[in-house]
Amino acid sequence: MRRFLVLCLSALFCAASAASLSAAPSPTTAMAYCTAQDVTDAYPTDRLAEVTGDATGQAVDSTKLEAAVTDYAQVIAASARVQRPDAFEATGHPVLKVLNVEGAYLLLKKRSSGGLDEDALKAEKRLDDQLARIASGTLRLETETTPTAEYGDPANLFRGRTRLFTR
Repeated sequence: MRRFLVLCLSALFCAASAASLSAAPSPTTAMAYCTAQDVTDAYPTDRLAEVTGDATGQAVDSTKLEAAVTDYAQVIAASARVQRPDAFEATGHPVLKVLNVEGAYLLLKKRSSGGLDEDALKAEKRLDDQLARIASGTLRLETETTPTAEYGDPANLFRGRTRLFTR
């Protein structure tokens, strides 16, 4: 009888544990740090339409845009999870939002037929450096609430650094 009771209790415990695990968000599925509308607000429609596959530059493929936002959110979550295990739930973080907007655009551009040009490759490197700073802890998400000047304005997303010396 005691054995039967222990078996029943362990089965009940296992069922309750499985139910709570399935209700919790999976660490591999990241919530987007921005919306598709944020990306369309930051970039002109013709550029977005071109990188989503419309040669005429008229219509943005919303499915590809949302997929790029979600895919890049997973990249950000992997870096942010080093500092905060619950980072995939921090959807309103301003720094991560700007990174997600730029990263989604670069991902769309990379997937397009034209690929990344030199300016986009530099922007991708800057973005990777920023993600590395987040992962290493030199950029603390708890204290950093405003994007740096380099990433704060969509107009600055693809601007190169100013040269100090010229020939």
